[in-house]
Amino acid sequence: MAGDVPLVGDDLSSPFEALGETGDGVAGAGQGLQDAVHTLAWVLAVALVVIPVGWAVVRWAGWRLGWAREAAAADRLRTLDPDLELLAARAVATAPLPALAGLPAGTGAAWRAGEPTAVRALADLELHRLGLRSSRSERGVDRAQLR
Repeated sequence: MAGDVPLVGDDLSSPFEALGETGDGVAGAGQGLQDAVHTLAWVLAVALVVIPVGWAVVRWAGWRLGWAREAAAADRLRTLDPDLELLAARAVATAPLPALAGLPAGTGAAWRAGEPTAVRALADLELHRLGLRSSRSERGVDRAQLR
C-alpha cells in the first residue's frame, strides 16, 4: 500500500517491509521456543513417570524372581523328593515366632524326635510362608491330628 504512493512510495514502504520481516523473525523465534517448551514438557512428564515406575518394577521383579526360585525349590522338596525334614528345618530357622508359637505344644521336641506329624506341621508352615499349598491338603492330614 505504501509503495503505491507516487514519488515517495519506495521510501515509505521500506520501513514497513523491514518491520514485517522483523515480525516474521520474532514469530519464528516464538514458534521455536514453543516447540522447545513442548518437547521439554514431554521429556519431563515421561521422566517423572518412567523413573519411579521403572524403579518399582525393577524392585518388584527382583523380589518376584527370588520368590519364584524359593517357591520352586520348596515345591521340588515337597513333591519330587518328599524331604519334608529340610522344609521343617527351614521353618524352624526362618519362621516368625508368633507362627511357631501357634503350633501345638511340643512340636519342637517332636520334630527333633523325628515324628512325622511335627515334621509335616513345620514343613507346612514354611510352605504357607511361601504361598504354596501345604502337604496336609494333598495327603488328607487334618490339623486336628496334630494336637
